[in-house]
Amino acid sequence: IGEEDLPNIQINNENAKVFSYGDKVAILENGTLSIYSASTKKISDIQVSLANPIYDTQGNYLLLADKDGSNFYLIDNDKIQWQKSVDGNISKITVNKNGAVGIVVTNTTYKSIIIMYDSTGTECFKTYLGSTLATDITISNNSKYLSFIEINTTGASIISKVKTISIDKAKNEPKDAIIYTYDLDTNVLAIKIKYYNDDIMLLTDTSLNKLNDGNIQKIEDLSDDVSFVDITL
Repeated sequence: IGEEDLPNIQINNENAKVFSYGDKVAILENGTLSIYSASTKKISDIQVSLANPIYDTQGNYLLLADKDGSNFYLIDNDKIQWQKSVDGNISKITVNKNGAVGIVVTNTTYKSIIIMYDSTGTECFKTYLGSTLATDITISNNSKYLSFIEINTTGASIISKVKTISIDKAKNEPKDAIIYTYDLDTNVLAIKIKYYNDDIMLLTDTSLNKLNDGNIQKIEDLSDDVSFVDITL
């Protein structure tokens, strides 16, 4: 089989954005999200308003948002499941395999607001951070927990924490919603988190770690000659 025999999609606009999820490919160009099957057959065209798109995927879900803007869209297979706008600027997004969505909003009266929605677009809860920044979020596959990186740069040192919210408690007992707090060493910068089964994988500027039930296990130190590490699963 030669390269010319493989299915392909012609892209003529160098500014087009390409997203792969499930068995589909989506191309965003001039406000139109075109979705193609694995055989490169166009399935649908969806109109979206995204000046600076960011995305996350899980299974058949594609979550798109306007970074530093207010619009976001949950795509299920080849259609919009739901769409919303928020007050403030979207900085981070996440979606899990059940279609649960989390976003971080900045540039309000709070440093960060964390908002979670279920797969129907119903808001589950909000968490407000008055003096710290949420720099990444992830939702467990069973939709029971949302974890986020919290960074405090107000003092002379960088203070990084990872906090885990019980989604059930956030709905019914919000004062007790944070069930675990993982404190990192001073000036260690937490970069990215992602659920893997029941564990949280945490990437910092110095190491790769596994978090579970309030405990931190270092998996590997990152040497100075490592140029790239990611925990996308």
